[in-house]
Amino acid sequence: MSQASVAESTLAWGGTPLPVWRELLAGRTLVVFRGGGLGDLLLTLPLLLGLRARAARVILVARPAYAQLIQPLGLIDRLMPLESAAVSSLWSSTPDPAWRVSLTNAVALSLLPDPEGQLAAGVRQSGALACHWVDARSARGGPISGQLCAHLGVPWTPGWQECVWLPTPAPSAAVSQERRPCLILHPGSGSASKNTPLSWFIAWASVWRALGGSICWTAGEAEGQLIPRLRASMLPADEL
Repeated sequence: MSQASVAESTLAWGGTPLPVWRELLAGRTLVVFRGGGLGDLLLTLPLLLGLRARAARVILVARPAYAQLIQPLGLIDRLMPLESAAVSSLWSSTPDPAWRVSLTNAVALSLLPDPEGQLAAGVRQSGALACHWVDARSARGGPISGQLCAHLGVPWTPGWQECVWLPTPAPSAAVSQERRPCLILHPGSGSASKNTPLSWFIAWASVWRALGGSICWTAGEAEGQLIPRLRASMLPADEL
């Protein structure tokens, strides 16, 4: 992905205007609310990396089963479970008082849709100086990772699109034929407009195949047209 391809954002947003939000962020605690699955969280990592440099501390409110996988990266200082009574209380008129410990004088970023402003109101009631929300599902015209960075003013670094974000052992020059590790590829999602092009996955699958590894392509219920497209790409039948 080039810088030009993420120069503009089409994301729906609300809450604290961005110029004010960015100014308040410098040197303060940033609390990020992120829902969705593992793929949604991984596509948020370039943004977290950029914001990490501006904030004194980063608290991530997300699903622990996914978020704990990224803790070794050093992008967050604290993880809080998204699906908890304390988080749910932020949408009510009486947020859990415990939130004041994390949110007083902090700046919040919500990647959850909040058109009525309920979450933003609860966050500010709990002591936050600002809360900006972005509807990550509203992305059009490019991968969500680039759109989030463009929207929040985080410069896009060449190579982020190809970066393997999850901690992994360094690959050897060739894959052992005895082990033949399997690379599982899931190139789709419920929102096709935010996906990396299928050709990118196919190109990297060729590299892995040339090293001797096996590949398994997967698709879910929301990606009904993906398997026919993969078959049309002349991939080996035993990979589908």
